[in-house]
Amino acid sequence: MKITHVYPRAGAPWCKDQTPIGNGDLEADVWEEIRDVTMRDEGVLFVETHQYAQEEFLEELEKGRFDRSQVQLLSLAPTEKTIHIPAHGPTKSELVRAKDGKVIGTHEVPAQPATTKRIVVERYLHFGDIRHARHIASKVTGSISLVVVWEPYVEAGDLDYLHELKNVDAVIFHRVSDKFGVVIEGDVDPDNWETEFPVMGECDLPSPEVIVDELLIKGGIHVWAGRFESYKTMAAIELSASILHNRKVFDHFNVRHQYPILYLSPDMGPELFQDYAKPFGLMQHKDFRWQRPGGETLHMVDSPVMQRAATGRILILDTMLDFAKIKEAFQSGEWIEFFTKLRRLINVCGCVAIVMLVHPTKTGAKSNTIDPSEYLKDSVTFGGKIDIGFAFSKLENTSQIFVERIKQRGFKKPVSFTIAVNNDDGDSHLDRGCFPVYLKPGEAGKKEDHATKKPGRPADPQRDELIQTILNFREQGKTFEEIAERTGKSERTVRRYHKESAFDSNRGEEQL
Repeated sequence: MKITHVYPRAGAPWCKDQTPIGNGDLEADVWEEIRDVTMRDEGVLFVETHQYAQEEFLEELEKGRFDRSQVQLLSLAPTEKTIHIPAHGPTKSELVRAKDGKVIGTHEVPAQPATTKRIVVERYLHFGDIRHARHIASKVTGSISLVVVWEPYVEAGDLDYLHELKNVDAVIFHRVSDKFGVVIEGDVDPDNWETEFPVMGECDLPSPEVIVDELLIKGGIHVWAGRFESYKTMAAIELSASILHNRKVFDHFNVRHQYPILYLSPDMGPELFQDYAKPFGLMQHKDFRWQRPGGETLHMVDSPVMQRAATGRILILDTMLDFAKIKEAFQSGEWIEFFTKLRRLINVCGCVAIVMLVHPTKTGAKSNTIDPSEYLKDSVTFGGKIDIGFAFSKLENTSQIFVERIKQRGFKKPVSFTIAVNNDDGDSHLDRGCFPVYLKPGEAGKKEDHATKKPGRPADPQRDELIQTILNFREQGKTFEEIAERTGKSERTVRRYHKESAFDSNRGEEQL
């Protein structure tokens, strides 16, 4: 399917402010192509999108030679409806002379009872409604080889379901905007195959760009997988706030580059999401965008509105399945199609990076270990298509979330850490607009290291030795900060081991 976008040239003097785009084709070239289609006895289907669309289209078409019998005009018949007109009382108005205030005339309207009125409502077609789109697609029969769409309201979603057209080319005439020219999608001349498959050394590409150390890479598709209550949304809000405010993510990972963010969370009510985001300073930030509250359209990843909105931004999808619409999760075909659309957002539309929040399999959600195959959905294709994957898992009987990178294109070494919902006094970090690391990379180990200890489990000599060292330093009057410096551990780790020693002591007394 070839899609030709025509952005018309404005008249003087506004044309001076327009930016040329496309490959140099002119609007006149497109009109000649439409006329040529009719002369080849191929049908053109014109979709009436507003009151004057048909008139304007035919006016332009008639400037050259074409076969009128090959042009089909598709419109919706008007409908009649009865409306209620409320009653109103008598009204009186006066005409007053300005110079002396004298009333020189009056006008009275008598009272009118409530009544009804029959009106005719004109109806028009667009690709922003799935029923309209399928109705249009059903009319592509016989010799129809080209569909013409006139001045759609793209920002309102008028092209969201254009993909319902199958095996037919489309020409879209846009409204006058800040650009002009002709842009063609999906059409490659076979003679230009060398352009499509160049020598690698002829492509001057920059080195991979790390946006956030260990977490986010430019041009990457990232997946954060975890069951409900693993605080993925709050972690993504923390990521957004840290990038936009240029501070360390989770109070630990450096932000190397800043980009605007488009955060879409149809999974959650807008009031609640706003309440979560408010402490993180995102309410008035111009570079943090979300879906319009009360909006009727969920823009899919291949919609023109999404493609325009994601340009130059990091896109966060919370959660992925709202946008993937996968019916056969264990089959590869739908996943391949979905990831192709995501790659197009990045490679063609200029989306900076994509972060998708997903749920693991049932097995992964219940496990005390982290197996990548149990966190990266139901198809091996899914795991193979992503670049970076993180597993999120709440540690039992703590306020910590264990985070482990389970796929790492662009990064060389595995990493795991924990982030804390509450501080050591039990107060919420999230209410203060932060979500800090508790156990740093190198300290967190594996998830199974944090499983609840069962009675009779052998003691860890290194752990016992470290606890004793901490207790000795405390008896000498050393602060937790001083002990951390002497032992090479973080202050949080020192505090945690000290707290665990008190717990073990109390438990021992109870057992006695």
